Amino acid sequence: MNKHVDAALLERLKLHQEWLASFGQAGRQLWLEDADLTGLDLSDRDLSQAHLAGARLDSVCLCQANLYSANLASASLCGVNLTRGDLTKATLDYASLVNALLRETKAFRASFMHVDMRGADLSGADLRYAHFEDANLEGAILCSARLEGAYLKHVRLIGTVLCGATGLESVWAQGVDVDVEGKVVRLAGEELRHWLLRAGGGGTAETARL
Repeated sequence: MNKHVDAALLERLKLHQEWLASFGQAGRQLWLEDADLTGLDLSDRDLSQAHLAGARLDSVCLCQANLYSANLASASLCGVNLTRGDLTKATLDYASLVNALLRETKAFRASFMHVDMRGADLSGADLRYAHFEDANLEGAILCSARLEGAYLKHVRLIGTVLCGATGLESVWAQGVDVDVEGKVVRLAGEELRHWLLRAGGGGTAETARL
């Protein structure tokens, strides 16, 4: 069960809304660098452009929260629930999202450099033009995710589920680690493209783990 937001944080959230509504002329931008927000219920909150770098957001409920262009670099979001949230243009470089729920989350042009997303569920997520570099997506579920124009460089896709993912033919991918017949190999070029298209070809989360 998630914890309720205390009065002090509620006041800071109110000031952030004023800051957003006034285009920075009133209120105050939410700045919670390295803050411990573990287990809070922040569902439906407008946290767009909030500075949350290094914050602890483990097990936080952010369902349908707006994190447009938010700074979540190096934040810990293990077990976070971001279902149907908005991470458009957000920065999550070096963040940890182990076992996070990002079902139907919008992450258009979001940055995921050096991110740890092992076991994360991104089913139906909008990952168009998202930037994944040196990212670990081992065991993650991307069933029916939208990947048009996504950038994948030196990404680990060991045991990753891509069944039904769209846009794989337009993904820019280089040096991706996958498992082939029980062995981890790094693929590139046409060999990688064929692997991605085959991985997204169908099946379910139970049958399509690669």
